[in-house]
Amino acid sequence: MKLAIEQLLRSHESGDDIQSYRPALLLACIFVAMVNCAIFALIHQPSFNHDANWLAVAIFLALAACVPFTTNQIFISNLAMLNSISVMTYAITCTGGINSPAMVWMAIIGVPALLLLPKRWAYFWLIVILLVCLVLYAGVVNGWIDGSVIKDDNTVIWVIATKFS
Repeated sequence: MKLAIEQLLRSHESGDDIQSYRPALLLACIFVAMVNCAIFALIHQPSFNHDANWLAVAIFLALAACVPFTTNQIFISNLAMLNSISVMTYAITCTGGINSPAMVWMAIIGVPALLLLPKRWAYFWLIVILLVCLVLYAGVVNGWIDGSVIKDDNTVIWVIATKFS
């Protein structure tokens, strides 16, 4: 196992053989994101419209359907990143801004960018995530976004699912 990880890291650094594992890894990341969006669409959160989650699921499904038919996985990876950041920004904006329990996902969203994309694109997405977090913070501080977190039974279930999914 350790040898396989070292070989994967070596091939990623050198750029050799990166095309061979990128489609499978991209499909895995899209599938995990799609299932995660579907789970959160089913768990009631009174602060936002869950149709955004279903829209994200549909976009992820369309992107997954395109992976086998294209050689440009970087483009699909970028669209998946845009979709992920968009749906999470919407959910976070509606559930307390920088105080939202869903903020933890903004840190996790950067991992697929590091795995799937070349360094410049990965750095681009990490900077975008950082800027989104700063805008969410500024929005709460300036009153553009309601920073209060609703504390009822439905929200508690949603928060627990956020932490364990």
